[in-house]
Order: sequence, then C-alpha cells, then structure tokens
Amino acid sequence: MYFLPSIIAFARSKRDTAAIVLLNFFLGWTVIGWVVALVWAVKTGVPAVVR
Repeated sequence: MYFLPSIIAFARSKRDTAAIVLLNFFLGWTVIGWVVALVWAVKTGVPAVVR
C-alpha cells in the first residue's frame, strides 16, 4: 500500500516516474506526501501542441 503511487507510475509509464518514486520513498510516510505522489501518478499528462 505504501508504494502504490510508485506502482501506478510504473504501470502508466509516466515521464516523471523517478521523481514520483523519490517523493513516495522520502515523503510517503506523511499522509500529505503520499497523497501528492498518488495524485501525480494518476494525473494524465497534457499533450504538447504541435504547430
């Protein structure tokens, strides 16, 4: 349960997976850090506009 945000980030192939894992590892013990990592892992990326 503790590493759920990291697992989700890996499964969704997030661009910021390393940052999410580090945030989860160092601040996941706090409820706020864990929730931030979870939201970041679940959030969809905004595609870049190509002109």
